[in-house]
Amino acid sequence: MPAIDGETWTLAVDGLADDPQAFSLADIMAMPKTVETATVKCVEGPFGTAEWGGVSLAHVLELAGASESAYDVIFYSSDGFSTSLSLEDATAEGVILAYEMNGETLPAEQGYPVRLVAPEKYGYKWAKWITHIEVVDYDHLGFWESRGWDDDATVSSYTDWGWHAALLTVSAVLCGLACISGFRFAPEENFWTDLPDFISRNFHIWVSKAYFFVAVPVFGFWSWTTLQNRGAVFYSGHGTLALIVFCLTIAGMATGGLAMWKPRKFLQIHLMLSTLCFFILVGTILVGIYMITGTLP
Repeated sequence: MPAIDGETWTLAVDGLADDPQAFSLADIMAMPKTVETATVKCVEGPFGTAEWGGVSLAHVLELAGASESAYDVIFYSSDGFSTSLSLEDATAEGVILAYEMNGETLPAEQGYPVRLVAPEKYGYKWAKWITHIEVVDYDHLGFWESRGWDDDATVSSYTDWGWHAALLTVSAVLCGLACISGFRFAPEENFWTDLPDFISRNFHIWVSKAYFFVAVPVFGFWSWTTLQNRGAVFYSGHGTLALIVFCLTIAGMATGGLAMWKPRKFLQIHLMLSTLCFFILVGTILVGIYMITGTLP
């Protein structure tokens, strides 16, 4: 965390600007103040909401005469970090350069003396310890973006992940039915035996296949889209648990097939893997819910 002296700190605003500026902290604080209640959200799930006090970024860019034909606005931090917003996003309502947090001076760990507040964007766009803003006519890829993370970084909406959550829930239901029906016909078990007649061995086989053909494509598509947007797949607990579920699903299906051939040798292994898969799948869903909402049901 850099130690910055607010008395000597300046903010340079230049690039495609008719009147480049170098603002002191006093200059920034003398501008019309804007207060925004906004939530900074990490792509891994944690988030926090605060009341941010500062100056509209659009106002700062206007004072510097930023060109309306520019493409990107780049933010450079004193620790070497950089990120950017499109000119349209940078001048949107609610995007501010904050010097206060919850009515007090911005803490050092939150980016003193000035940080970017960009509602609806993930936290890696909320640059801290900003010393330089540059207006450019190209698409700048910052620290995380150049490593494959989404350059737009708009926080995922319910519509973006709703289908994924729904299919994961369907997978959990099918996996649970497969486990219950499997235990019914396990000779060593004495529970879940008093079930309707339609829960037969064929039912177990078909519901297991249905689970497999729902869960595997969900995992594959999630992996592909996450790789496109984040540059990596297993960067969170949710993704790691999903990989474990995927491996257990493959192993469970394989041992299920072997159990039909040699039940004495493979049946217990199949039951153990399938049951473990079910509970970890439920855990995967709960972690996913927490990543989106910050709370568990």
